[in-house]
Amino acid sequence: MSIVCCEEEFSRECKAHGLDEADILDKYDETLKVILDIDGVMQNMPHEIADNAAAKDRIEVSVSFVSEDSIKQLNLDYRGKDSITDVLSFPMISTREEFNPEYDVDLGFCDKIMLGDVVICLARASKQAADIGQSLSREVVYLFIHSVLHLLGMDHIDEADKEMMRSFEKKVVKKLYG
Repeated sequence: MSIVCCEEEFSRECKAHGLDEADILDKYDETLKVILDIDGVMQNMPHEIADNAAAKDRIEVSVSFVSEDSIKQLNLDYRGKDSITDVLSFPMISTREEFNPEYDVDLGFCDKIMLGDVVICLARASKQAADIGQSLSREVVYLFIHSVLHLLGMDHIDEADKEMMRSFEKKVVKKLYG
């Protein structure tokens, strides 16, 4: 498992917001491992990924930190919402057919399996962290957890899905922070 990011941008944004970039990357890596090991999280992924430890080890996620203006534009362009948000997820496996566990996926031709892109607005995350009285680092990790679950096919559109997603988020946070 690995995290891909533009190192210069990532480093600059971490410093600008007082985050320890090595700690964040370590937490992201640990988060991926925890998420992929929790029973039921991978239920929507093709079985070649969900049931294969070697495939899980090849999973990659791209992470970017962006400004409020940038995330607002992305939100408008891709979701039709003209507002600032804290995080966006762009899955690489995105159709219902692909999420069917019976979908036939040949993973033998690639070294890495890109789940997708996570885009975090640190300015918004910072405001949210202050509002709920937690560290920015923990809020950023929570947003990453939330986004990775989206990349794995979870959503919170209806109440049942929302409860299931929140349950997984709580399990991951508990494993990471106790």
